[in-house]
Amino acid sequence: MRSIRCLAAIFLCCLMVFFPVLAVSTASDVSGSATVAADGSCLVDLTVTLQLDSPREGLAFPLPIDAEDVQIN
Repeated sequence: MRSIRCLAAIFLCCLMVFFPVLAVSTASDVSGSATVAADGSCLVDLTVTLQLDSPREGLAFPLPIDAEDVQIN
């Protein structure tokens, strides 16, 4: 049951990441992986490459409140 919740969380996170971005431009490269440990913790690695037509202000990247070690560059 715990792994199903983790997979559902991953799916929802992916939706939250891509939904606002799709309205702005396109993702030219997307890769992701998820590792679920025996204790139920989950590590998600998601890399997205965006090609923007012009400079944009106010891009939003929604993340879970308890997300750790997040890098956006």
